Amino acid sequence: MKKCSVSIASGVVVLGLLSGCSLVPDHGLDYQHSESSDVELKLPQGSLPARDKLAIPNEERIADLDASGEFKAPRAPLMFEPLAYAPLRIAGTETIMALPVSVAQARTLMSDYIAKMAKQYETDIELEVTDDRLTTSTFELDKKSGFGKLWGAMTGADSAQYRIDVSFEDKGVMTQARLHVLAMNDEKRPAVNFDQNDRMASMMVDMWSSFTSEIKVSRVLLSDQMNKRPIQENSPIWMRSNGQLALNLGERFSEKNFAAYVSHTDGVFLTDDDPRELSLVPQDKVAKADDADAQWNVRSYPYRIVRQQESYFLTVDTSATDYPKLTSYRIFSRLAK
Repeated sequence: MKKCSVSIASGVVVLGLLSGCSLVPDHGLDYQHSESSDVELKLPQGSLPARDKLAIPNEERIADLDASGEFKAPRAPLMFEPLAYAPLRIAGTETIMALPVSVAQARTLMSDYIAKMAKQYETDIELEVTDDRLTTSTFELDKKSGFGKLWGAMTGADSAQYRIDVSFEDKGVMTQARLHVLAMNDEKRPAVNFDQNDRMASMMVDMWSSFTSEIKVSRVLLSDQMNKRPIQENSPIWMRSNGQLALNLGERFSEKNFAAYVSHTDGVFLTDDDPRELSLVPQDKVAKADDADAQWNVRSYPYRIVRQQESYFLTVDTSATDYPKLTSYRIFSRLAK
């Protein structure tokens, strides 16, 4: 016979359940001996029959419906975000940005970007900063594994090394940042020609989009509303939340107007392909689709026009190129008027 004990502490009855004791009979298994009732429920005369009020659309066809394809979770649309108006010029060995911030703010933007770049490429970059100038130490942009670094030390085959040199000039309502990239492997240390070095030109566009995005966001903050260097307008080139560039076409748009717009733009053409594409050369000079060695400027690119609440936006699929953001910028900078 099991012994059950009850103790009282602070007015609470503690039952010895862990020892298998219980003060209440266990009816947990009584259902095994229950029997169904044969009594029929009779409704009062004149009452309406009971019915299921839950309406399921096409209930009678549910068993016959077949899946039309693999289920894909719905995704929110990629939003277009405005960029601050900051004219950019990339030509020859020089990049010039007109940033609507003070010299001190421009230096901070540049320093922060270089710090992110150093982390991305896993390299060390030191900065030498004065009131109107910023210069980096020599750095590499090619990530190397431990074996790669050892092989480079043994063979003396160093990867390309660079140095960034930026000068800042206060222009009143904006700061002009004049930027050069020096090739340090060459004894003469020449400035990189951005027209011939897409990798460096792509870095300039990425730097510009990063700056203009940060400037635009900072102006939205209440703490920055009294800035003495206000942004008068947005850049015609916007950026999607995935980093893809787009061209703002305005609130009024039609395919006919767009075709006319392109036809009056120097250096941009609509091809006769279906679907229609954009190119920087006439149709008869566009490279064939299977020409893998064709340069970016002789290819044609599919485009889409997306309608959102703010405006119509032009997007171009440049993913087939080595530097999609740079190619998009080159196309949009010609179309932006």
